[in-house]
Amino acid sequence: MFKNSIGKKLIFVFIAVCGMTGVLAADLQDKGAKYVFLFIGDGMGRAHIEAAEKAWRYKLWMNTLPVKGSVDTWAYGGKTTDSAAAVTAMACGRKTRLGVLGLDHEEKPLETVAEMAKKQGWKVGIVSNAPLNHATPAGFYAHQLQRSMYEEIACDLAASGFEYFGGGSLIFKNGCGELTRKLLEKNYVMLESSSEMPRLDPGKKYIVHAEMPYVIDNKKNEGLSLADYTALGIRHLYTGSGKSKGFFLMVEGGKIDWCAHSNDGGCMVREVKAFDDAVKVAVDFWKKHPRSTTIVVTADHETGGLRFHAVPGIPVVALLRQQSSYKVMNAKIAEYKKGNSSFAETVSSVGDNYKLKNFSPEEFSELHESWKAFTGKNKKSLMPSILYSSYKPLLFCLQRIFNCRCGLEWTTTRHSRMPVPLMAGGVGSELFSGHCDNTQIALKLKSIIKAGK
Repeated sequence: MFKNSIGKKLIFVFIAVCGMTGVLAADLQDKGAKYVFLFIGDGMGRAHIEAAEKAWRYKLWMNTLPVKGSVDTWAYGGKTTDSAAAVTAMACGRKTRLGVLGLDHEEKPLETVAEMAKKQGWKVGIVSNAPLNHATPAGFYAHQLQRSMYEEIACDLAASGFEYFGGGSLIFKNGCGELTRKLLEKNYVMLESSSEMPRLDPGKKYIVHAEMPYVIDNKKNEGLSLADYTALGIRHLYTGSGKSKGFFLMVEGGKIDWCAHSNDGGCMVREVKAFDDAVKVAVDFWKKHPRSTTIVVTADHETGGLRFHAVPGIPVVALLRQQSSYKVMNAKIAEYKKGNSSFAETVSSVGDNYKLKNFSPEEFSELHESWKAFTGKNKKSLMPSILYSSYKPLLFCLQRIFNCRCGLEWTTTRHSRMPVPLMAGGVGSELFSGHCDNTQIALKLKSIIKAGK
């Protein structure tokens, strides 16, 4: 029937996957998960977690989850993924093209895990410290051809009916009047968050939002943290039908990715900790509801091609000496250039941000070459693109020296194809053991949610 064995192998794989899905449903039938958490550390690879854990000198809460695995992240066509294609695979169970949200590669709408939970009568919450209509949070409610269609995505948010959105503000390119009207029509209440946790009416739907700076730049610890938004979400969802039927809550640590694009290690380890603090909130809830809670922690992709190794004599905790993010220093070094500061003055001032002193001859030579590129005297240097910031050769060089001294080696400013870690605990968590494709996360979560009827 087949000219070669390829067709037979494909049939075998298809039967195996279908059979596995049936077994998953059967195994979960009596377990009754009612409260499902999915945590996505955007851009978070295994080295990001290891570096953060060593810097903070304690076992991260995500690493206390008993089940361990790893995930392949490639997009449709075998391409290195972006967040849109990755979250569509994780939320819907199908591969799609880069930039696409909630549609397959033929532009057909797909049902997300969150939408399935909503249909089942569960309450749904979406939390992120990135904008709430950014790619990863949008992947659970939006169905658009391009992740940059922020107004259309925000309209999908209004149409979702999800009970809670918390974290970063919404992105608007053409004004927010029309969306505000639609949100009011759908009975959403929008609250600008402050440093105090607001009281939410269980019978209403909320968008609680504020611009969230990098943790490293939030010197006065102002505003709600990612953990606060997670706790607020649980409090709101675990009421009424959410308490009796269940809820699904997705939490994204979006700025891990933003730091990694800038190869900013000091910023990154703080964002990983902030993300892990949110995981702890869910772990505390799990301890109170051990027979009905599922927690899954993973990433949409790895950013930066990060490698981490201990450096003798300079512990990775030195990363915590960094005072400000690459983004903040980017603006400062531009002022030094504008004020015609000398090479020595600029290196000294910017180096203070990382507590850098005593440069080796090789480091000094690298700094001098980057200074010439920075001041325009050497325009032949390569200019890597950096999302969410801009490339300043001297600053990037100083930061690279600091990272290397702390044991961090970045190999790109883009996404990589490295597999990402997966940790899980609670009902059905054994399904996430071992290595899988990112589409399997959605299929396994849907099995758990369906079994929780």
